[in-house]
Amino acid sequence: MPPSRLVARPGRPLRTPSGKRQVTDALIYRLEHNLRAATTLGIVGAGGFGLEIVTAFHLFEYREASALILVLLGLITTVNFFGATLRRIMLHGH
Repeated sequence: MPPSRLVARPGRPLRTPSGKRQVTDALIYRLEHNLRAATTLGIVGAGGFGLEIVTAFHLFEYREASALILVLLGLITTVNFFGATLRRIMLHGH
């Protein structure tokens, strides 16, 4: 189905083939999962955001570590909110 036909109407669910809904749901889930997994991998030494948090703790930079954790919490909350909103729009239309 071309993207121009994927139009939401007020009070109606977004019209997509059911297979696309499942794929979109899986993509949202993978994004949420990968965000958490990347942080966990960083904590155990793979680099990235988690490594920055651990390094701040090792250097006794608790303010920086706290700020990084709050940024991470905000990022995860934002991704979860948008994922839940998109799922609700796709399934229920509101």
